[in-house]
Amino acid sequence: INAEYGAHSLSLPPPSLSDPGVKCISFLLVMHRLTYFNSRGYAEPIRILCSLGGVSLEDVRVDRGSVELREALAASPGGCIPTLKLPTNEVVCQSLAITRYLGAITGY
Repeated sequence: INAEYGAHSLSLPPPSLSDPGVKCISFLLVMHRLTYFNSRGYAEPIRILCSLGGVSLEDVRVDRGSVELREALAASPGGCIPTLKLPTNEVVCQSLAITRYLGAITGY
């Protein structure tokens, strides 16, 4: 998939829904890291989609005004959260872009 997610361009292996190859399945099993506030908010659809699609997810919840929040914002390409760190160490920001990405790799 070559898609534009927010201001960040990704090149990922194309998911094959009719013939799920080992690469697609193993990509889902590798840990993704979601960073957002300690609330549901914009990250809740992301958490639900990961659960339904079988995507391994490390759910990092940060408090407002914390050091972890400042670090997360500094590491974000758009300077905002939620962010999803991919197994390739690329970081995707914007909740809609993240849900579109997860939908593409899970088939939802």
